[in-house]
Amino acid sequence: MKLIKIVIIIFTLTFFNSYAKADTNLDCSKYSTKTFTGLYDSIRCKRGIEPNKRKKISKFGQLNIFKARDKDGKVISKIEKTCTELTTKNFKDMIAKFKCEKKWGY
Repeated sequence: MKLIKIVIIIFTLTFFNSYAKADTNLDCSKYSTKTFTGLYDSIRCKRGIEPNKRKKISKFGQLNIFKARDKDGKVISKIEKTCTELTTKNFKDMIAKFKCEKKWGY
């Protein structure tokens, strides 16, 4: 009688547990094996481990001296003008106006 109870308990614990591991096939072909980092990512994918996320490391951060900035140092966003708003008073607008005329035939 004890053996039957033990078998029933083991059966219920084995088949009716809440932890069910699904068989998922990862697409490892998206990682190139031509570089060492791609090969490393491909091997990690085949083992079922998520590949490392790499971030771009730059020495000076987001420093770009050619972007227009205000007094606080924040980047000023570029405002696009339509072809009719462009003038010929400065060189930049004049070139943009010529490109508009060539593109749209104004």
